[in-house]
Amino acid sequence: MYKSLLLVFLINSFIFSTVSFGQRNKQSASDKEYLIQKENRTIKSIKSSFKKSWGRTFINFTKNEFSLVSGINFSRQVIKTSNYNSNFNYLLSDFNKNVAKPGFYGGIRIDGMYKQKHSYSFLFTLNKLSTGTYYKDHKDIKPIVGEFSNFKGDEQFLTLNAASHLKKIIPIFNAAKYKLSFVAGPSFDLRLSEASIDNKVSSAYHKVFINGDIGLEFDNQQFYTLFIHYQQGLTSITKSPIKTNLNRFELGFMIKASDLF
Repeated sequence: MYKSLLLVFLINSFIFSTVSFGQRNKQSASDKEYLIQKENRTIKSIKSSFKKSWGRTFINFTKNEFSLVSGINFSRQVIKTSNYNSNFNYLLSDFNKNVAKPGFYGGIRIDGMYKQKHSYSFLFTLNKLSTGTYYKDHKDIKPIVGEFSNFKGDEQFLTLNAASHLKKIIPIFNAAKYKLSFVAGPSFDLRLSEASIDNKVSSAYHKVFINGDIGLEFDNQQFYTLFIHYQQGLTSITKSPIKTNLNRFELGFMIKASDLF
């Protein structure tokens, strides 16, 4: 009798524990599935919000094309030292050259349309500049004969340039084949190379300077584009009281990246 009751009790306990364990497993699986679905919905919501925000920001920029750019530049510095004084004296006849010297550059460019009617371009280049230096003022050191300066401008620069240009077609060719465009806009140079030891002492140079760009571009049936740009420094590349305007001409060649890769 007692053995039968004990056996029934053990069987009932086993069934109850099995059912409870199964229910817990099912609940755990259900909770896990719920959390996964909630996480997926959250991720989708974030992606959707990001796409909407991105679309609102760039909805007016279309037909973007990537191109590779390369060319040569001719640069010159015009320096006015004003009342700058230092312990250094440089004989100007050794390096005062009112000429533009050649350098080179290369980078990428993005061309597109804004609001379906305004052509634009973004240009990013790495520039190696070798400049002529022209001094607008000088000092005399008696009794030594000659013209001197307390400041010697650096003639070698490595910069990263970012430019934004608007383009306007000049209607003198058949636009279906050839396009001659006038471009204009600002550009920014970030100086990557270090200053000379003498100019490090006085921290004479700015790291960033701003330019105004204008130019002409000739598109040959979309096979390639030739261009000439002129960049005029809008801000001095040196710190006050020294004023240094850096200007340069750029001759360049551009070809679409899709035609190469």
